[in-house]
Amino acid sequence: MMELRRTHDPRYGVGDESRAPGREADTTDLRSLADPGFEDQQAEAERRARRAYHVQAAFWAVMGAIVVLYVFFAVLGAVDPIKAPGATILIAVVALLWLIHAWQRLRAGGHVSRADRERRGF
Repeated sequence: MMELRRTHDPRYGVGDESRAPGREADTTDLRSLADPGFEDQQAEAERRARRAYHVQAAFWAVMGAIVVLYVFFAVLGAVDPIKAPGATILIAVVALLWLIHAWQRLRAGGHVSRADRERRGF
């Protein structure tokens, strides 16, 4: 009979005869083996998260632009804040919400540091 010997070959790992030479350890996630569509589902979830992030960023950019436009027209005299109290209150609320969002983003590390700008050439 043939005897199995444990060897210490770096290609096999420590004492592991189950892998062939040149074949790396299988580190595949078990969920992907059980469900062939798991990787597709995971990729779709990542795309949805990126899309949601961009939609949220666009929403806050538009809200900031609305506030800036209102202030611009108020300075020009096209809008009288005293004659339009509803619009003034609404814009004040939107401005407050935008400032809260901007503050939270800065506190969470959402700003671009000087080192990042320098590395990219900005």
